[in-house]
Amino acid sequence: MAPKTIKNALLDTLEDLTEQDFNKFCHQLLDRREEPRVTRRRVEGKDRLDVVDVLVSTFTEHGALNVAVEVLTQIACNQEAHTLGEATGVLPPAAGPQRGAASHTPPGGGQRPPGRGGRPGVDFYRARSSQCGSGGPDSDRLQPGGTHPR
Repeated sequence: MAPKTIKNALLDTLEDLTEQDFNKFCHQLLDRREEPRVTRRRVEGKDRLDVVDVLVSTFTEHGALNVAVEVLTQIACNQEAHTLGEATGVLPPAAGPQRGAASHTPPGGGQRPPGRGGRPGVDFYRARSSQCGSGGPDSDRLQPGGTHPR
């Protein structure tokens, strides 16, 4: 079977999205910083067919496909991005994590220790300072709990 046209594949993909994912798609599309940009009035309150027309008229068919795959990946609809690429004969770039998986792998292959807000914890910095030799004038004053005497 021949691949679908890009416009039909885009429409099928957007129709397969839940209402929440479609709203995320439109929001992320508006949030793109690359030119050309889509204005709010062109997608706000529009149905899926109208959004496909906006994509194609703004980016051309091939550009619309690339933008749609990019936006789908950004909103964690990686399966839909892959399906869209298969339907058009153009596979998307290696997608990020699938839905439900961790959304970010820190540099170093995930070897960063846990901490608040995805940042390394105190133990990470304590271990790093002991590897670096002199930690500065106050490094010898750290108490066992990692706190500074007051």
